[in-house]
Amino acid sequence: IFKHNDEVSNVKPVIKTTLFRIIKESCQNVIKHANASLIKINICYSDNNIEATIEDNGVGFDIDKTNDDSYKSSFGLSIMKERIALLSGTLQIQSTKGKGTKIHVNVPISKEGDKHDETY
Repeated sequence: IFKHNDEVSNVKPVIKTTLFRIIKESCQNVIKHANASLIKINICYSDNNIEATIEDNGVGFDIDKTNDDSYKSSFGLSIMKERIALLSGTLQIQSTKGKGTKIHVNVPISKEGDKHDETY
């Protein structure tokens, strides 16, 4: 299921590309690991930020294990967190074994032409 409101114009390409990659990686993780029958994606644009939520009804996982250095499959999660941090955004992961996973991303909008833009 995919839902969104009207996209704000002139959002910097780096933000659009990063969000696309986060959503793609999240969906790939669901397909590869979650054994889910449903993926919900919701993107909400406002004047100041973009929020994206990716949610599944899969097997879920123990989030505490992803903080363990020996947990190899969390590499994609750490890359997603780094990408969002570079945009001064946040990425939150909620997961419960047997009840699925929810990833929430919030990124401030920098529009092309803003005077205080940084180059990424």
